[in-house]
Amino acid sequence: KQVQRLLALAQSDEKQGQRERAARRYAEAARLDPDNIKVLWKAGDAYRKLERFKSALFYYRQAMAAGDDSWYSPFQAGVCYYGLQQFEKAIVSFNQAERRNKRPDKKFLFYLNTGRGLAHLGLEQLEPARRALAEVKKSPELLKESAPASILAAMVSVLSKNDASIE
Repeated sequence: KQVQRLLALAQSDEKQGQRERAARRYAEAARLDPDNIKVLWKAGDAYRKLERFKSALFYYRQAMAAGDDSWYSPFQAGVCYYGLQQFEKAIVSFNQAERRNKRPDKKFLFYLNTGRGLAHLGLEQLEPARRALAEVKKSPELLKESAPASILAAMVSVLSKNDASIE
């Protein structure tokens, strides 16, 4: 009951824009129910949205330790590692998420390759970033709306010295 109460309060906090308080409540719920993968995800997501990536990673790793074999935890861990500029770990996590997703849809592949491509750029690995961008470009409707994907495209273009495609 206590966990359910905390989750309801956290959701209410989020709706009111009280993201820090919501994160604390999700974390408390996760402490009370440490094997509940969905609660761990909520705590991780709340801290990720606050860009408190170390705290978020704690919950995504805890979800994996609790038996989460989905793609979600390693994908979000990759986002956090990227935010911490731990690009090699980000790539490992994105690759793990890709292996775990048995039926990836276009959106998943778009965001996965955007993150992976940016992480490769962080390591100054142009060829793998180009390959990731090629996958991203398979979803032009998403590319049009995504600042990170646009940054990936622009950086690959600049680093490739292909001034004609920067526009």
